[in-house]
Amino acid sequence: MQLKIYQKTTRLLIGFIVSIAVVIGILIANNDFVENYKSYVYAIVILYPMIGLCVIKIIENNWDKRKIQKMALNGQIALANITSAKPFMRIKDSSIRSYRLWEISITYYDQEMNKHETTFYEKMNYEVTEIPKCTVYVTHNPKKPEEKFIIQNVIISHIPSLMPIVTKYENNKNIKIKYMDVFYNTGLVIRPFKESIKINKEIKDLVIDPQENIE
Repeated sequence: MQLKIYQKTTRLLIGFIVSIAVVIGILIANNDFVENYKSYVYAIVILYPMIGLCVIKIIENNWDKRKIQKMALNGQIALANITSAKPFMRIKDSSIRSYRLWEISITYYDQEMNKHETTFYEKMNYEVTEIPKCTVYVTHNPKKPEEKFIIQNVIISHIPSLMPIVTKYENNKNIKIKYMDVFYNTGLVIRPFKESIKINKEIKDLVIDPQENIE
């Protein structure tokens, strides 16, 4: 699904750039209008690109997040074991910020405990060099099985209505579960909890306690 979102937002950005060129072309072709309504022309030239880019940025930043949140709130989740993952392509957003799409293969279980296999694309932090084989929760709509996103742990833990579903999976002895830390940091990051704890401790150690400077 992330690949489709990227393709659609890229087309939207290209269309917007073309529209700016068209507007400028129209203004150049109507020199009399420009001379007579300079204040309006300046407003158009300045505000239109700014507003347009802001709208595109909002769409880029929230399309997947709102979709994930909505599906999670509706209980449309499934437990999945990542079986393999490999980098697919580098992408950039409208701010020229880099991410990397990864091709991820999973074995997932719907809420009736039926087993499925699929491959989808996920937008990861550009610095991610490896996605470990582990257990994650993914969005799952039987009517639209292609709408797959990996769900952050914080989303799962903050929606009480998902706890019975999670408990049902965890009580199934036929499913091997190996959770890891799944969070968003300029793209998705998946890493062992021990590594996250170590990194967080190192960050805290670098923070100077204000009390140390008080005599």
